[in-house]
Amino acid sequence: MNEPIKIKGHYGTHTVTATKVSDGVYRLALVDDFYRCGGFSEGAKGVEGLSFIDPAGGPFISHGSVANEYHPNLPNLKIKKLESRMDGGLTMHLESIDDDLDEPLGVACRLDDPECESCQ
Repeated sequence: MNEPIKIKGHYGTHTVTATKVSDGVYRLALVDDFYRCGGFSEGAKGVEGLSFIDPAGGPFISHGSVANEYHPNLPNLKIKKLESRMDGGLTMHLESIDDDLDEPLGVACRLDDPECESCQ
């Protein structure tokens, strides 16, 4: 079983728990019931889901950001999709930082690699 990752907010308190459910997919459980979220408007390059989740006290988790910015035990992968499910659950779907190069799911470029095409 995957160990839950406790993400801390702006004030150092535990606000979100991320639990890996499959490769590149994490279930997010909010400690408090209060949070803000936003969706994409229609026609936003075909992206579905939420554009951000902002639990009380943070952190502001947004589409396109890198997961390990929120906790060092999360992978260095870009957030591809944030999803709110009908059962009330939230999920975070990850992909390679440089999806244009079709890299396999795994540790992504750290954005300072001199051999990486997207870093040039």
